[in-house]
Amino acid sequence: MPMAAPFEKVFCYCKSLSVPSPPVVGKITHFSIELCWEEALKKSYGDFGTNTPIYVAIQESDKNKDWTNVYIGSTKKYVVENLEPKTEYRFRIRFQKMKGEPLSEWSEPTAMEMLIHYGADVNFKNESGKTALMMVCAAGKLETVKVLRKHKARYDMFDNGGCSPIHWAVDSNNYKLIEWIGEDGGDLNLQDRGKGNWTPLIRCACLHGNRTFALALILGGADIHITDHDGSTALHHAVLRKHEELVILLLQRNANPVQPNRELNTPYDLALALDDRRYIAGIMLPYVEKTRKYQKSSPRKGLTEMSTTDTSQALSVMTASSISVTPSSSVGTQSSQQLVQGVQ
Repeated sequence: MPMAAPFEKVFCYCKSLSVPSPPVVGKITHFSIELCWEEALKKSYGDFGTNTPIYVAIQESDKNKDWTNVYIGSTKKYVVENLEPKTEYRFRIRFQKMKGEPLSEWSEPTAMEMLIHYGADVNFKNESGKTALMMVCAAGKLETVKVLRKHKARYDMFDNGGCSPIHWAVDSNNYKLIEWIGEDGGDLNLQDRGKGNWTPLIRCACLHGNRTFALALILGGADIHITDHDGSTALHHAVLRKHEELVILLLQRNANPVQPNRELNTPYDLALALDDRRYIAGIMLPYVEKTRKYQKSSPRKGLTEMSTTDTSQALSVMTASSISVTPSSSVGTQSSQQLVQGVQ
């Protein structure tokens, strides 16, 4: 008769916590790094209840990529000491009870090199012209972006393809990242140096077309009327790629549906051109009619002569008319190279 399996104690919880954000890098010296998690802990207490103490466990990844505990306690930060230069350190946290019962899953790891604090150039470019900031923006790593910006990493640098860190942030589809970049002084109307002259909003329309991300750009100051090298606006590109929700957002924000590009095609023309975009033309029609009605009331101004102000005035009439549309479903170059490689 087979032996019974050994008794295993199973912990059950009334409520589990969401995965915490990675620990935030605070003060760094030549041999130590401060890790903070105050905001994540505050959120967890709000979710779990302040009567139950929450403990924090920190683990460090060693050279073999095994995780070992470096701290367990209930404070809001911890200083890891005896660090070495030219070494990448990775840390993660989770919340648990006093006896070790987990209350959450492990966070994503924070990876930050000591190289910055030994004189490495945070704006160093690799062979493709990319900086560390470009790479972490593309990956959507907000906390790492904050650290690099704290050490003067620049938004106004361009890789070999003409893209800046802000353009790469669009690829991440992390709207919280682009919100922070705007608050941090990043130019959300910066045009790339490639053949397209795309702004971040146009890039958004050409790629994923995420409405929430686009709204974050617009609320941060992105100009919906800027055109690319072909004279096309974000609305042109959103129509071409059938990003229905983005089309509606841009129209609601007073994008001009009858603004021609260099080939004299308007966004509405593009919607009518192919059968699989006709439904978008139906969405646009009320906005087109209102805009054309305004043009007729201003006969001295032709289609291409309408200014941004004129268009906004025309389309604001739509807002007042309550048109609603329901969408369908001391380290030199070598260390700088390591810094860039470390965020890949």
